[in-house]
Amino acid sequence: MGMRVLPSTHDLGHFDGRVLDASSSYYSTNLFDCHKDLDACVWGALCTPCQLGESARDGRAGDCCGVATAIVVSLGLLNQLLPCLGNFVAGGFAATVTNRVALNYGITEPTDLITACACMPCVSCRLAREIKRRTAMGQEPKCASRKPTLSSEGKRASLGRSL
Repeated sequence: MGMRVLPSTHDLGHFDGRVLDASSSYYSTNLFDCHKDLDACVWGALCTPCQLGESARDGRAGDCCGVATAIVVSLGLLNQLLPCLGNFVAGGFAATVTNRVALNYGITEPTDLITACACMPCVSCRLAREIKRRTAMGQEPKCASRKPTLSSEGKRASLGRSL
C-alpha cells in the first residue's frame, strides 16, 4: 500500500509532512483544519463533550456517557468552586482521552493540557476526523494499554517489574 501525501496549501505554503496512511504515527490533519470535515466541526462546536465521548467509544478508550458526563461535571461544578478549575480538569481529562484514543490508532503525536484547555472543540474535531479517516482506510483501534502477563514459569510479571 503506497503512502499518499496530503497537499498542504493552508500553512503559509510549506509542507508539514502529514500523510494519509494507516501506518502513520501522526495525525493526518492539523488542529485547525476544521474546514476539512464540516459535520465534525459543527458537532464538536455544539457539543464537545458528546463528540469526545463518541470518539472515546469508537477508539476503545472509554465509555461515551462516562466521558461526556465527566467533562460536563468538571466544567459545571468545579468552576463554581474556583473559577477556571473546571476548565483545567476538563482539559486534562480531554487530553488524556484524546491521547488514549490516538495511541489505540498508533498515533504518538501528543495532545497537551494547554492545547486541550485553550481549544477543546478543535482537539475533539481533529480526533473525530482522524477516527473517520482511519476507519475509512480499514484501520481498527487496538487497545494500547499494557496488562500484566504470565511468564513461562507461571510467575506473574507486571510491566517489567517482579512482584
